[in-house]
Amino acid sequence: MKPKKVISYFSKKLISESVRDQFEASCKKNGIDYFIEEVAFDSLNTFLAYKPHFIIKELEKSGEDVLYVDIDSVFQKAPTFFDKCRADISLYLRDELPFDDDYKLVANTIFAKPTYSGKKLLNLWNLEAKRRLKKLKEETPLLDQLSLKKVILHYPTIVELRRIPRPFLSFPYEKRTGAVIEHTNSMREHVLQTA
Repeated sequence: MKPKKVISYFSKKLISESVRDQFEASCKKNGIDYFIEEVAFDSLNTFLAYKPHFIIKELEKSGEDVLYVDIDSVFQKAPTFFDKCRADISLYLRDELPFDDDYKLVANTIFAKPTYSGKKLLNLWNLEAKRRLKKLKEETPLLDQLSLKKVILHYPTIVELRRIPRPFLSFPYEKRTGAVIEHTNSMREHVLQTA
């Protein structure tokens, strides 16, 4: 079994269509029900700040569990970790980093249930992401995980959280095999190359 839907979003102005095609092909290959929304953002910061709003919108629309995954990812197999997950939100923490590191919490894969608590956390994240976006200069990169981390630390009891297990995801800086989802981080690289 797998989540009802894997969701992601994409902007032709920021990301090569081949990145989207690779994501889509990996979903099809592994029998994953997916939805990709095309957006017209031409700023990476605005694109990243849209993430919590997008997840909330898809939760509201479907009324079912969703697994958000950044578009620059590839599924190696269907995700089954969430079959028995009862938490409102599941996310990934990098154990090798200290707690105060900006990259400790990873926001490129988020499992969400359409519970009151889960939606409340996502709404607070959305507000914080918008607040941060207004304060940033365009050349300063928005780290969407910092908005989420701030909300979780400020409201630790509003939601039941569960960690996504370490072997579930892999990243370019690791030499790990057997992950369900490989994050390529090609989105930021593509934006930097075309800037």
